[in-house]
Amino acid sequence: MSSIGLGWSPAVSRRTSSSTDRTAEGAVIMAALAFVAGLIMTFHFVASAAEPGFQHIVSMVDVDSGTKNTCLYAYAVLTSSVAMMASSVFGCAGIQAESKCVVSIWFALALLLALIFLWISAYGHVINTTIGPVLMRQQEEFCNGTTHHIYYTQLGCSVADEQLEEFECNAQCAARVAMLRRMGGCEFLRDIC
Repeated sequence: MSSIGLGWSPAVSRRTSSSTDRTAEGAVIMAALAFVAGLIMTFHFVASAAEPGFQHIVSMVDVDSGTKNTCLYAYAVLTSSVAMMASSVFGCAGIQAESKCVVSIWFALALLLALIFLWISAYGHVINTTIGPVLMRQQEEFCNGTTHHIYYTQLGCSVADEQLEEFECNAQCAARVAMLRRMGGCEFLRDIC
C-alpha cells in the first residue's frame, strides 16, 4: 500500500512535530527548569536562615546600613523562590490544558518574578560590595585580642574563667560599644568571635 495517495508519509510524521508542539514542549521545559531553580533557591535560603550566624549578619547589615529591612528582604527572597516553584506548576498545568488564559497569567508571573530576582541580584551585589568589606573589618576589630577584651568589659559581659582588666574606653570605643549593643551585645560578640 502506498502513502502517496494519502498525502503524508508515516516516516516523516513520526520524526517531526509541529511548531505548536515544539513551543509547548519548550515552555514545559522552561517551567520545569524554573521549578528546579526555585527549589534549589528555597533549600539554600531555608538552610541559610537556619544558621545561627544568620541573625548576627542581619543585625550587622541593619546597623551598618541604618535600616531594619534586611531580614524582611531575606524572607522576600525565600517567598519569591516558593512563588517561582508554584508559578512553574501553574504554568505546566496551563500548557498541558492548552489554556491561553492560564499560560498568559503564568507568563506575566514569570516576568514579574524575573524582575524581582533581577532587583534581588542588584541589591545583593550592592550589599556585597559596599557593606561586605565593612562587616569583615568590624568582625576583625571586634575579635582582635585587645579590643575584644575592651568591648567585653564595656558591655559588662561575664566571662567565667578569666578576670578581665579594666581598659579605658575613648569616644570611638564608646561608639563601637553602642554599635555592639544594637547588634546584640554580649551574645553577638561571643558568637562572632
